[in-house]
Amino acid sequence: MGLKIDIGLIATPSVTGLPARINLRQTISSNFPGGEAVSITYTVEGAGKVVFEGGGTTFQVAGVHVPENSLQREDTVGLVWIGSPSPAQIPIRQEIVGIEDACHDGVLIAVQ
Repeated sequence: MGLKIDIGLIATPSVTGLPARINLRQTISSNFPGGEAVSITYTVEGAGKVVFEGGGTTFQVAGVHVPENSLQREDTVGLVWIGSPSPAQIPIRQEIVGIEDACHDGVLIAVQ
């Protein structure tokens, strides 16, 4: 197994109104000598109420180099309402795809 999540995905803020910018942070590493290139896909499961800015349910980050040593990294995404706003718990799922394997993580955002 090449990829390892050293510290799981954290969202800041984890409770927010919308529209909002959310910082998604985690620490990852690889056991391949010299590291490896990965692609990261975030999927918002907003039950038809919440999407990423631009209207999509996925947000992709390509060409991330994950070294052998732990790498703390952060992505910023925008979330917006579609339809009528109402308080909800919105999962954001993450898939990191490397050379040999994939890792999965996720976080829950409380929207008001």
